[in-house]
Amino acid sequence: MFQKFFAVVGISLSLCSLNGFAQSSEMYLEETVGAGTPINLAANETKVIGNAFTCTMHINCDMTCENDVTNIIHFTILNRGGSLNGQPVNKGDSMNVEIRTGDKLSIMAKPASRVELKNIGATKISSMCLITCK
Repeated sequence: MFQKFFAVVGISLSLCSLNGFAQSSEMYLEETVGAGTPINLAANETKVIGNAFTCTMHINCDMTCENDVTNIIHFTILNRGGSLNGQPVNKGDSMNVEIRTGDKLSIMAKPASRVELKNIGATKISSMCLITCK
């Protein structure tokens, strides 16, 4: 059984940063549950991911770092909470997570939760994520 859902993730403000300003983006995803969804972060890019549904969102991602270097994503929980790689997180919590090619990232987001992701590494981070809503 396939369900449709909408995930608020950001509006693309800038893809190039000539003056060294941090990039930030927001995009809207409409995907079939179970389909692969790409979530990418350029160096210094920030995205906000929100769960606008009444179900708990489970996001499991396979990570890739450009040039196979180790990068860091800074997570800040803006509203409600859930878990990050099995560790409970709540509003106001923040942490850095090292990302390497081949790593798995698991995010559980309670209804109405929001998280800000910032790539504080030097290269692009790509992911292919399986998103389910339970």
